[in-house]
Amino acid sequence: RTGAYSGLMRGLARGLIASTSAEEVDIVFIVDTTHSMIDNVRGVTAYADEFVDLLRWDGRRPRFGLVTFSDTTREAARTRGMTAKSGDFRNWLHDIEFTGGGGIAESGLDAVMTGAQKLKFRKKSHRYFVFVSDGPFHDRDYDGQSEFTLDEVIADLQAARIVLDVVG
Repeated sequence: RTGAYSGLMRGLARGLIASTSAEEVDIVFIVDTTHSMIDNVRGVTAYADEFVDLLRWDGRRPRFGLVTFSDTTREAARTRGMTAKSGDFRNWLHDIEFTGGGGIAESGLDAVMTGAQKLKFRKKSHRYFVFVSDGPFHDRDYDGQSEFTLDEVIADLQAARIVLDVVG
């Protein structure tokens, strides 16, 4: 397959494979669900199977989670748990409802921390977040509309052994 999203998903999988020798891989997609993201999320969803297939062909045992967010002024980030079933994960992506938008900053830091704090990871797994958004994020130091600062999020992710990759 060719195209931007096919290459993107293959590149993410190859980067993850190159970054760890762990068989157990817990992957969480953190997805901006504002209206401007509709085409981007559809692209990621369409090629999610390529991502999963590359991991499995390499002998990995992936589990998938999903966190969706827009802006905390509208609603809090939502989690969908963790699953080893790629079909369930794909269905979660298909079921995303898009709301809001129009503002520049979104609640990305809050969504990352929701995933880090609420999802249950396997003890020895490589923990990998894929952050999908087209806008900047609120930050307590910058605009006061987040519970967190970027520095706090980075420190918490490092302490939890979570690697974050951004698709934006």
